[in-house]
Amino acid sequence: DEPAGEPALDGASVAVPAGSHDISQFPQDAALSLKGDASITVDRDQTLRSISGGKALTITIESGRTLTVDNTDGHAIEIYSLTVNGPGTLIVKASRNGIYTNRDIVVTGATLSVSSVRECVYSQHGSVSLNCTADLSCSDGCAVLCRAGTVSLGGSITAVTTDDDSPCVKCGGLDGSSIYSGYIVFKEGTYDLTARVNAVDCDFGDIEITGDLKATSSEGMAIVSHKADVFGSPVTGTITVNGAKIEARGSTYGIHCGGNIVIMDSEISAYGNSYAIYAGGGFTIGARLAVLTPGTGEIKGDTVVYSGGQIAKTVEIGPPRIPGTARLIYPDDKVYVGDTVSLELTDVPSSRVIQWERSEDGWSNFEDIPGATGETYTV
Repeated sequence: DEPAGEPALDGASVAVPAGSHDISQFPQDAALSLKGDASITVDRDQTLRSISGGKALTITIESGRTLTVDNTDGHAIEIYSLTVNGPGTLIVKASRNGIYTNRDIVVTGATLSVSSVRECVYSQHGSVSLNCTADLSCSDGCAVLCRAGTVSLGGSITAVTTDDDSPCVKCGGLDGSSIYSGYIVFKEGTYDLTARVNAVDCDFGDIEITGDLKATSSEGMAIVSHKADVFGSPVTGTITVNGAKIEARGSTYGIHCGGNIVIMDSEISAYGNSYAIYAGGGFTIGARLAVLTPGTGEIKGDTVVYSGGQIAKTVEIGPPRIPGTARLIYPDDKVYVGDTVSLELTDVPSSRVIQWERSEDGWSNFEDIPGATGETYTV
């Protein structure tokens, strides 16, 4: 390795000593190897091949600047711990893990883009904190994986994994005789998470949600906090939702918790072929809750306590099949049982006949709803 500060050719391997550095000290496409805890200021656009070493690194990216770490033959960033401060952009591409650390990963104020084969953001024994704008995608791993700490998310985060065995956001688990109870926090912000299996997966721990979360699972559960009998003792977590807006669409369950679920002052839409919402313990609701159909349209808990909450099934309203221009007017962005939907008609023949129809699956076997022939219809 060539020490930082000495001339080096583009693509060289460069040793980075402890201390503060400017990105201009390193050649383009360099592979950086940390020899001590270091900080790097990015004041110009730069591309690196990789960053490695068992040391802590702080990266500060100035406004309008972009640091790209692109490794086509391994991990992009593999170090002890990583702190990234914005407001600039960090782009990470890797044929294995994007960001892989032993301890904490903290990204604040930056724009983060990670595209990897394995995990996008992975902390083995620390916590993950992303308070930023992030776009994460991987094909054979989790978008965010934290074995033994806390996952804390804030800002605007989109994450997709297409692996058939990896959740999108995962925290906690077992490691030999050690139990790691997960803890996942969605702070105020917007989140769009998509996975084949579970979108949000917390082992034996708690999930707290105060932001706007859309979680979609095509073959599993949208949001789950597992229960397990570990070494003869039951271990459960809780799911707490307060002041949030959630759409949870799962193949089996929308929201599943081995322990208690508490939903207050929120608007929730949930779908699952087994249960829309399932609580192994108690379920307390003080929110506007919609159980999407098709699906069982059911919630289940050992006890269900209503604290001024409203629960109803929602329906899909299709476009009118009528000549001229017809527009449906909704009272909200979702249609609940008890809501009234109206037609706004323009250039429609006076001889027109209105007939509202119902279909269980939304695309076949439509049947007339008796008496529903007016320009408004109450679901």
